[in-house]
This record gives sequence, C-alpha cells and structure tokens, in this order.
Amino acid sequence: MSRVLLALLVLLAACQQVGRVLDPDIAQLERFQEARAAGNLRAIADEPVVAACAAGSEACARLNAIRGEACLALAMGARAPGAACPAATPEARADLACAQAGFAAAMASSAARFTEADKLAHRQGRAQAAYCRAELETVSAGVPLAREALSLSAGLAPPRRAAIGGSAALYLARPGAGPDAVRCERAREAARLAEAGLAASPEVEERALLIRLAADAAARRATIPGCAP
Repeated sequence: MSRVLLALLVLLAACQQVGRVLDPDIAQLERFQEARAAGNLRAIADEPVVAACAAGSEACARLNAIRGEACLALAMGARAPGAACPAATPEARADLACAQAGFAAAMASSAARFTEADKLAHRQGRAQAAYCRAELETVSAGVPLAREALSLSAGLAPPRRAAIGGSAALYLARPGAGPDAVRCERAREAARLAEAGLAASPEVEERALLIRLAADAAARRATIPGCAP
C-alpha cells in the first residue's frame, strides 16, 4: 500500500470520527442499526434519542422509528399466550410509552423519506401502543389513549383496523368512558369493525381475536340501557 493511499485512508477514518462527534444523531443511528442487526432490542429501548434530534433531521426520524419498533417488539413479546396486550408491569408501561412516542416523532417528521409501507407500519405501531397503554390504565386515563388508537386505526388494512380499532372502540364502551349513548355507539362500532375484519380473511390469531371482539361487543351492548343491537 502506497504512503499516499495509507494517508488518505487515515484521513478518511479521522473525518468519519469527527463526523460522529459533530453529528451525534448519525453516531447513534449507527449504534441502533448495529444493535437491531444483533437482535439487541433492549439496548435500543434503554437509550433515549439524542437531544440534538430536536432539529428533526432524516437521521432523527429514523432513530425514533427504530426505537419505536424496538420498544413495541419488547412490549408485545412479553404478552401471555393469546393476550392482545402485555400485563401491567413497570417495564411494559415504559416500553409502550417509548413505542408510542417514537412512532409519533417519526410520523411528525417532514425530513424523513419513509416509504408508504414504513408510514403504515409506524401508524399501526403507534395505534397498537396507544391501545395497549389504555388497557394498562384506569378508564379515565385510558380514554384519550383509546381515542388516539381508534383514530389512527382508520388508515390501516382491514384486519388490523378491526383488531386495533375495534378493541379501542370496545374500550370506549366501558362504564365510565362516557355517556351511555356514546358508549352504545362505540360498542356498535366495535361490532361493525369485527365483522368487517372477519370478512377480510384474517390470519388465525387475528380471527380468534375478532370473534372474541364481536362477542364482547354484543355482551357490552346488553349492559348499556337502550342500546339495542
């Protein structure tokens, strides 16, 4: 190797190192990508996105998306068999809040060049995190989260819209979630979404969830005064 080429390589390495120091978001993005490739999701979840990302660069948007994905995967991975959401543990609460915030930040960025598939995944992840956070809260604290999940679900594919949006609608039909007339409409909405989801040929796990959702919606309507099928 010539001295000139060696000098150029040394200079390039030095420039890359300086770049990482000057752009901590780029350095963190490299760490996140390496941790994701290694399957070390906890390392990503435990490292907040750098404060420099307030500027909203492409790297910042991708950092938030990767962290949202990691936190949601950890939370959902802790579910019991057949459960829609994890149990109410401090770790699950933190992971779901992390996921919701990460996806929200990624969605809010105008700098990122996400594909349509990416945007849909972020929307679905944020909706799922919001709904599961609602399930871990009291009804009064969970209502705003369930409303967010229901609103976000409108842009999802039919089976996922039904699973997340229908579950959120049923949450909003609970006692204490609002006036009886509103609760009745949300129970009916849950039933409609479950029916639409079942008609879309969902996978086995989603189908079981939607069948249960339809039954629960009917049972909830029966408890609300004047809420005829």
